[in-house]
Amino acid sequence: MSSSRVELLMTVARLGRPTMSELARTLSVTPRAITRLVDGLEADGHVVRERQADDGRITRVRLSDEALERIATMGDNHLDRITHLSDGISVDDLRTTLRVLHALNTAVHADLDLET
Repeated sequence: MSSSRVELLMTVARLGRPTMSELARTLSVTPRAITRLVDGLEADGHVVRERQADDGRITRVRLSDEALERIATMGDNHLDRITHLSDGISVDDLRTTLRVLHALNTAVHADLDLET
């Protein structure tokens, strides 16, 4: 699964039942990019689109039951790997790494917004 799909799944997990617009804003991508990602995840059975009851123009996204189980497993495995990989690395070095990764992520998202 691509990192973009994983990021979207984790964002939906964190936000609950976000709208498509909320996902686009949170992930700093275009609505068209969110639609493509959600289309793929929905086709694979990872997310479900639902119309908002009081306003049918609004579409919300939620995780499927299968995705909830998968995320729980992925989270446990991911934490175990990070803990193992970070053994012996100082807290200061880890903080620096996180700052650099955040800056790279921001730059990549900004670049993607320019291309679409």
